[in-house]
Amino acid sequence: MTHKAKIAYTPTQKRDFLSAQHQPSAQHQPAEGRDEALYNNGIASIEQTLRKAQMRFNQWLRLETHERTTQGLLDALNFDYFKLLDLLTIARSRKHIEKYYDLGEIGAFAERAKPINIKADIDTRNRFPELREINRDIRRLNLAPYAPLKYVLPCKLEEYSRKYDMEVSGGSVFKQMDREESLIHLMRVNLLKRMESSINSFALTLGRLLDNVREMVGRIDSHEESDVEELSIEDIEVEDDDFTPYLIGSKVKVLLQDVDRVRWRQELEEDEEVLVKSLRQAREIDTARDEKLRRLKEVIAHKCEHPINQNNQKVLIFTAVTDTAEYLYENISSWAKSELGVHSAMVSGGSSGNKTTMPGIHKDIASIITSFSPLSKERTKIDESLKEEISILISTDCLSEGQNLQDCDHVVNYDIHWNPVRIIQRFGRIDRLGSRNTITTRQFLAQHGTRRIH
Repeated sequence: MTHKAKIAYTPTQKRDFLSAQHQPSAQHQPAEGRDEALYNNGIASIEQTLRKAQMRFNQWLRLETHERTTQGLLDALNFDYFKLLDLLTIARSRKHIEKYYDLGEIGAFAERAKPINIKADIDTRNRFPELREINRDIRRLNLAPYAPLKYVLPCKLEEYSRKYDMEVSGGSVFKQMDREESLIHLMRVNLLKRMESSINSFALTLGRLLDNVREMVGRIDSHEESDVEELSIEDIEVEDDDFTPYLIGSKVKVLLQDVDRVRWRQELEEDEEVLVKSLRQAREIDTARDEKLRRLKEVIAHKCEHPINQNNQKVLIFTAVTDTAEYLYENISSWAKSELGVHSAMVSGGSSGNKTTMPGIHKDIASIITSFSPLSKERTKIDESLKEEISILISTDCLSEGQNLQDCDHVVNYDIHWNPVRIIQRFGRIDRLGSRNTITTRQFLAQHGTRRIH
């Protein structure tokens, strides 16, 4: 009878590939010591397969930061290693681990405190319009720059259909005009999500939309009739710079001669009116009037002055929007250093946009999170000279998966991601095996609930 050993990695294993070869004995004694146990499955030696993978992983670790990519690691690892994982690994629930594993050896899960929801207003003076009014204005937007086919003259629609529509599996046709309508709907929803994230992010988005509207009005007004009107959109290479003066649009371009310019300009003017009004209202809410920001500072100050766990001042703040992350860092980092005496950092992927007040470290994600969670990241093995730590880490969802940050005991969701699974993943950064903390999470929710708006 053949016994198949099943293994599963835990957060405590970190960088040790070779530890996998010892796991089968924990649940399946017949596999213990049998290096050739998977010979019939194409794995001649479990030990050699793991040693080769460990060697290539170590080589990958020694690469420069810009070369040390996930894809590079996947390309470097041997095929036998992935086959071994496919044969032996299983997914385990918390209950499964607590029931079948020795928690005294691998460490227990963190104790969870009750999550806390915070319903914050937008304006400390309560002068910002209600969400229903904002939503009504957003629904009035034509978002005319993003639906150029809507304004193509009826006699020209067939040509544009042949140019841009796509045939999909089953012989059906995916019409570009339908795609534009869906895009407009998503953009309206995204505006509400931006406002839910932060009033600053909302204002920045409105400003970009207004710039696009005004640019398009200028293009329409500057159009002059020419001989190019003899051509069809099907005969034009839209990426050719020679035709730029005669085309308008972003990814989907149309000939200015083929559109109802009077109607398009009219709807652009309607958009401009709404955007100017909404932008003025949003810009009135400066940092002094930003109630949500004030509440966040209140949460951070209370956490630092009254830590959940002894001497633990760490807070991990997640947002789905990069603009919001930058806004929070600008308004929290200096305040936290001067008022609370703690270092802050912000990561948004890569290294160009990352920031920290802690001196002496690089701005890549690995360096920042190592100083935020030095115990779980074993910082002393990397750089013994570093003594200071980062206490406040502001992050986009680039950190919501695959990171062990259990030195921290408090996650703040400054906004709610489109995908609710992200909330679980965010909390999972501190809800790890071996954590020494009681952990908790706070969610900032819209005061009136955007999901209730119709």
